[in-house]
Amino acid sequence: MDLNTWYFVIQLIAICCSAVLWCCIARGNRLLKLFPGGDIIAVPLVGAIVIFLAFFVGFGGADMREQNRSLRHFAQEEANQARSVLKFAEGVGPSADQLREALIEYLQAATTVEQRWIGGGSVSASPAQPMADALVLSASTFTTQAQSSEVIKTLLINAVERLREARVNRLGASRQFASLPEWLAITVLVLISQAMIAFVLVGKPRATVVTSVTFTCAVITVYFYLAWVDGLIGTAKAAVSVRSLQEVLSTVTF
Repeated sequence: MDLNTWYFVIQLIAICCSAVLWCCIARGNRLLKLFPGGDIIAVPLVGAIVIFLAFFVGFGGADMREQNRSLRHFAQEEANQARSVLKFAEGVGPSADQLREALIEYLQAATTVEQRWIGGGSVSASPAQPMADALVLSASTFTTQAQSSEVIKTLLINAVERLREARVNRLGASRQFASLPEWLAITVLVLISQAMIAFVLVGKPRATVVTSVTFTCAVITVYFYLAWVDGLIGTAKAAVSVRSLQEVLSTVTF
């Protein structure tokens, strides 16, 4: 598991431990001693905290969904341009064989070693970068040496340039996750809400246990949904980022 996944697991454990702790405290007499008689916390205060929590979850979920949409868009754009270059090379014939081979080598690298590089979270340069550079060089060489019309050459160069731009954007989006402070803010609000439930229901241990367990189960469900949207569980962003390129590569005849 990468660091982001570890943070997610640790926060889930903290939330579950907090729920167990407050349920155990509610069954004792410590809270009754702290809040004797009618000295209790008003119920609306818990509602206000939960509203803040809902805002954080809503905005955080929207941000994660937007990141996912951007990743899919850039991946599809890169695949579309790769498909255009491939069709062009196949249509031209033997004179574009070098360009076609450079594109295939790039697709193979992007869908294998680069996918593992994205999933591993390495800070080094992408292992598919040399293949991407070779593709740009092959396109430039073809436009210099080929006897095709200037319009066709311009279309080819533009397609390769858009592919390169989409690749850069795809790599950036594939390594974007919700920030740690965002997750921590949600977790802190959850922990505060659990504490406030116990404080509000002083002297009602059964109600405290039922409310805490229900609230914690709902929170865990939301956490798993956010983690799925953020790519921490389920289909990894590394796989999503190369899926469209794999489809292009599957159409290649060797």
